Amino acid sequence: MKKILLLPIFILLLGCSKDEDIAGNQEEFFMAQVDGEEYFVGGSNSIIRCKKHLTDLGTIGLAVKASTEEGKDIEIIILNYNGANTYLFANNTYIPINGNWMKYSQALPQGVWSTTQNTITSNRAILEITNDDGKTISGTFSFDAQDEFRESIRSISEGNFSVEID
Repeated sequence: MKKILLLPIFILLLGCSKDEDIAGNQEEFFMAQVDGEEYFVGGSNSIIRCKKHLTDLGTIGLAVKASTEEGKDIEIIILNYNGANTYLFANNTYIPINGNWMKYSQALPQGVWSTTQNTITSNRAILEITNDDGKTISGTFSFDAQDEFRESIRSISEGNFSVEID
């Protein structure tokens, strides 16, 4: 009788490969290409934060930040968040006109590249929220950003994410 009960359990265990198990548990992720190099945040060694909040202007704001163990961050701020939509970023300042900005920063070598300093590059900065079900936000993004002090440019492309709202 024990052999009959163990057989279905054994078959179920064989049916799940390790790759399927990892992919099934990989719900939250944040990825992009930074100047052609892969940027990936996901799993237990990374930090992803996503918060909706009431702004001083009385609108709903959205803040998303993904950080790697190596001290590389991508941050997206929208001051007038309207759910699944397309959001444009172009030559903004931290003082909100439309209030949206994106930035890439790294600890070593230290630097911060932002759409708020984007006076040299084209106006290529876009975020598309494809899903917001109240628990998870998903979307795509790309932007060119400028470092205020070095006047260097970083190109962040092929951005894709799915994050849980805190």
